[in-house]
Amino acid sequence: MPKVSLTNEIEIDESTYRLLQRATGVTETSAMRRRLENLTAAAFHEYVSMIAQHGLPTQAQDFQQRRVLNLILYYFDGECPDETQLSRLLRVSPSKCRTLLANTQARFQSELSSATPRSVLNLLNVANPEDANDQTSRMKVRVTSRFMYLQILDIVASLEGDPLSIERQPARPNTLSIPRETFNALKQYCEREAQ
Repeated sequence: MPKVSLTNEIEIDESTYRLLQRATGVTETSAMRRRLENLTAAAFHEYVSMIAQHGLPTQAQDFQQRRVLNLILYYFDGECPDETQLSRLLRVSPSKCRTLLANTQARFQSELSSATPRSVLNLLNVANPEDANDQTSRMKVRVTSRFMYLQILDIVASLEGDPLSIERQPARPNTLSIPRETFNALKQYCEREAQ
């Protein structure tokens, strides 16, 4: 595949720049530059796909799913965002983004085959044991996204595990309690599939 290096300076007025910072949650200049470069890559690939392969989408759903696909691949560096992140960017409700993410994931399974495992692996890598002194204790995994929670349950079910063994902690609804054996199998699967 030929690699093309593009340089293009785009002027953004100060108020638009501040709105972009608010929408992305990024305030540091170099990090914002990286986000804008990623956004440019996502838009570029969306147009190239339209011009060279698929044509102009005829339904809003097709347009939205292709846009989310390119945002995942280029803006979010190949990881599934949570619905709140996507909601801030697209300015639609988190529940609409959850549906949009699920539909995009289903439609573009091959293109996104490593995105979900990579995102789940990031969550698992910062998990903590419920009892630090017990190597067999359940693992606490913080999951703020309903979409990612459902993806974890789907993966566990595909591993012939028992998704019902995963519990939400009543005192911390964003924290899952996962049996160590299930956690290890889930982590091994994600490490293999994320490559």
